[in-house]
Amino acid sequence: MRKAFSLVELLIILGVLMSVSAALAPAFTTLLGDIPRSYRVAQENTRLLGMLEQMRKDIDTARRLPESFAGYTTDDKLLLIELADCVIAYQLKDGRLLRRRLTSTGQGGDEDATVWSLPHAKVEWQVWKKDDKRYAVEIKTCIEYEIRGRCQKKMANSHLYFVGAFSEVLK
Repeated sequence: MRKAFSLVELLIILGVLMSVSAALAPAFTTLLGDIPRSYRVAQENTRLLGMLEQMRKDIDTARRLPESFAGYTTDDKLLLIELADCVIAYQLKDGRLLRRRLTSTGQGGDEDATVWSLPHAKVEWQVWKKDDKRYAVEIKTCIEYEIRGRCQKKMANSHLYFVGAFSEVLK
């Protein structure tokens, strides 16, 4: 009756275990890398959706979308929205999106400023106009990550928001 394994049996078992672990190592590496990255993408997408919801509320209640206000001009990095009591400026800057209230002197109140940190998000807006009347804003968003040397886009969307008075006409 045998009470132990022979050296040959142990070497065979070790060889099989090494082969199986070598075959599964890339799967575990991918799994351990993808789960945290997916979590970060989901977190950034949540922040992006929160920013879009605030922007939608501002545009829905807007009186108009001015071309310029107090020295600021709407472009691909700055969006101006005129509300009943103030002008809101959305500004893309260094992986962040800032929302500030502007006064007639052009100074933004920092106490009212909201900042969304979106380091991997790409946000682009385009103001739609007809007959020099600016009536809607199209916002394209996506989250870009470099994975194994390739740039991948996640959560790509396009949103179209109509200025308050125009959306009432459509109803």
